[in-house]
Amino acid sequence: MDLESMREGALGQFIKQWNELQEEKTRKLREQKMLASELNKLVRTSQEHSRLVRKSLEAAITISKRPGFIEYTEFPPENVTEYRRLIDRIEKVESEIKMLEAQIKEMEAKKKRDEENAAHGKTGMILTSLAQWLEQNGSPRGTQQGMMSKFDPERRLVGGAQSKDGTIRFPATKSKSVTLVRGKLIR
Repeated sequence: MDLESMREGALGQFIKQWNELQEEKTRKLREQKMLASELNKLVRTSQEHSRLVRKSLEAAITISKRPGFIEYTEFPPENVTEYRRLIDRIEKVESEIKMLEAQIKEMEAKKKRDEENAAHGKTGMILTSLAQWLEQNGSPRGTQQGMMSKFDPERRLVGGAQSKDGTIRFPATKSKSVTLVRGKLIR
């Protein structure tokens, strides 16, 4: 099996996994849409009940100004547990969709890294030392003139000295100083 067939197999595997994740995401989005429309129906029904109660109360206020007994229209209380159940299911599906999107992004980033590594001829090998890096990429070529900074020792003589009365004499010595010849890199 050559390198190209291995790459095509890996690419085919990636495309298959990516398509499966996209299909799963689409299915979850449809499920979320269905739940949202169910919640919307419930809210619209509740709005209609609220409108009828408001109209009933307005009529009751008008009639209450007249003498006699008023029979108010009573509506069943809103089912809050049904709202909570639908909202919880929508939030659960939303979190699943976000997880799928994160997996898709992770797969795409991994594919991009693999393509960049393949383009640069890098293997999946982890380098832990400079020796391994040099083995994989080769040792550096000779340095160019003026590229490396270096220190040159001074070869000058520092003149001797003598005391004022001339009894003590210090002989000339070599200088201990070094001169930096500047380049682009410092060693």
